[in-house]
Amino acid sequence: MTPLRDRSLRQKLTAIVMLTTVGALAVASASFLAYDRVIFRRTLVASRSILADIVGANSTAALTFQDPTSAREVVTALEAEPNVTAAYVYDRQGREFAAYVRDAAAAAPAPPVGDAPLFLNDRLGVFRPILLDGQTIGTVYIESDLGELTARQSQYVQIGLIVLVLATAAALLLTTSLQGIVTRPVLDVVRTARHVTAQEDYTVRARKYGQDEVGALVDAFNEMLHRIEQHERQLRAARDAAEAANRAKSAFLANMSHELRTPLNGIIGYTEMLLEEAEDDPQSALAADLRQVRKAARHLLGLINDILDLSKIEAGRMDVHVEPFAVAALVTDVLGVIEPLAAANQNTLRIDLPDDVGRSLMETDRGKLRQTLWNLLSNASKFTRAGVITLQVRRDDPRPRWFSFIVRDTGIGMTADEVGRLFREFSQGDAVQQHQYGGTGLGLAISRRFCRMIGGDIEVESCPASGSTFTVRLPAEFARVGASPDAPGGDAAAGVDTAAGAGALSVA
Repeated sequence: MTPLRDRSLRQKLTAIVMLTTVGALAVASASFLAYDRVIFRRTLVASRSILADIVGANSTAALTFQDPTSAREVVTALEAEPNVTAAYVYDRQGREFAAYVRDAAAAAPAPPVGDAPLFLNDRLGVFRPILLDGQTIGTVYIESDLGELTARQSQYVQIGLIVLVLATAAALLLTTSLQGIVTRPVLDVVRTARHVTAQEDYTVRARKYGQDEVGALVDAFNEMLHRIEQHERQLRAARDAAEAANRAKSAFLANMSHELRTPLNGIIGYTEMLLEEAEDDPQSALAADLRQVRKAARHLLGLINDILDLSKIEAGRMDVHVEPFAVAALVTDVLGVIEPLAAANQNTLRIDLPDDVGRSLMETDRGKLRQTLWNLLSNASKFTRAGVITLQVRRDDPRPRWFSFIVRDTGIGMTADEVGRLFREFSQGDAVQQHQYGGTGLGLAISRRFCRMIGGDIEVESCPASGSTFTVRLPAEFARVGASPDAPGGDAAAGVDTAAGAGALSVA
């Protein structure tokens, strides 16, 4: 039954019914043919025995008076029987007394040794005694072919085949007409399941056609859909509540931006003023402490900025400020901040910016692109020691109206698992790296959201101990309505990242 395993239920039912029908009819026909053969052989033996008795009765006088001519006349009369091929009359001593042979080449049988019928190949031989006053005075032997039996069996085989064909056709017709009783409910369950899978609509129910086992299956399937629908409602309610709470949290943090940043900027400002006075006084021992305070305050300000940026994105309150600028000016602006960070870890910073690309203009959110490049270059500086960090800017060959900003380092690199969770919020490497290098795990997540808000994306390639390569691809002009038709990822690169909420758009 292995060939039927992957067939449809309709085909399986048809095959099972047809195999059963044909098998049953074949067994019945073979049994009937075997039974008829046995019965006809018995009938044939009986008829030939009766014929031999008649010949023996008519040959009694000829044997008594030793008149072989009369005996030959009696056996020759068997020419009227088309299936009789030979007839012999033997005397009391078993000698041949008279004979009739249709085929002259046929050999005479051996003298009789009993009265049991003999089936030899395609012939039947019957011995019958000739009696007179209860005494055996001779024997009659009649031989006939089995043409009647062969013709009868051939006819029965033909009739059986015709009946088999007609019965098979009738069974196929009935099976095709009636198999819907079984397949219709099952196929209805399949259609319902496919609809639920495609539409995620758990309100539909499969139709029940009866109270049989298939009906029980339909009941169980519908009950499962009912339970899933209930769980779906509960999950949707929980999700809505969580999203509302998250929006409230994000809105709160976004509104608190000024209240959080202003005091901290004041702390940094007063610290710098005190630091200037301490540096001017050679007797003061406060300069080192004030530098630590300024460093900690700036680090805290960076963390607050990241958290507030993420909250504004999630709350849908992150603006996109579009302005034209030269690529070379942007790169120079970023390098002024990154060079001290790269030098702190003895790294060499290289810039690969062709003149024609540097003179090119972009029209997008300069602040978000600058922050993205700063995040990538600062990460490269932090995770690379005494290595090389390269910023390469190119026109994208397949899309000449696009730019590629490639940040490549020779640092510690990342495993495939680390790359997989790289752009998740608050996600970093293992605990050892987190303790050694610090950070919140928000920079790259915010950078990707920024890139998607302005119509591009970030890709990364990395291997452990071999460094990492980050590629930022952005359109030269921000698409104010929808996505650029040749944007990476198709319609996923829209003017504003749908996952980040609908940000406001302003043009400088």
